[in-house]
Amino acid sequence: PLAAVLPPPADSDANRPPDAPKPELGAPPPGLLPPPPLAVLTNHLLMAFNELRPCAPYELRRPLAAALSTKLRACASPLIELSRARHLGEAAISNLAALCRCFRTQLLPYICDAFDVLLPTWPHLDVLGSAGAPADNDDDGVREWLLASVAAELDQLIDELAPPSAKDAPAAAAPA
Repeated sequence: PLAAVLPPPADSDANRPPDAPKPELGAPPPGLLPPPPLAVLTNHLLMAFNELRPCAPYELRRPLAAALSTKLRACASPLIELSRARHLGEAAISNLAALCRCFRTQLLPYICDAFDVLLPTWPHLDVLGSAGAPADNDDDGVREWLLASVAAELDQLIDELAPPSAKDAPAAAAPA
């Protein structure tokens, strides 16, 4: 079974502003179970997040997001190389496309959510160092950047693997 990010330790609540909601993360999407490589990757990433959780200061949010983006793109790299192999049959291409779609639509958003649980956005400190009330737009853009940086490569690969009829379908469905 897939692991999940454990809730933060009780003592970490002392560092959280009183009005800030506690982040939660449910179980990984069940769609990650059929492709074993994605289930294993998800488990390894969640185990790493759980190891970092007790000691990950907010200041590491951007450097860790950059490292995670690099590693996730490195995981996509063999899929890209495999897609360019000339010896793949239709069934193999279909399976590879399904694996890439699962990576893009299930693993990637879930891991970005888990990253936000590990290192959530934090309200800016005022000049005296006391945390202000969390604003509705405390989003620092890191999650979106992380998602987009990996999704761009996967989206391109998914488009390349799509059968010609699927590539033409959206254009045919568009109103004239």
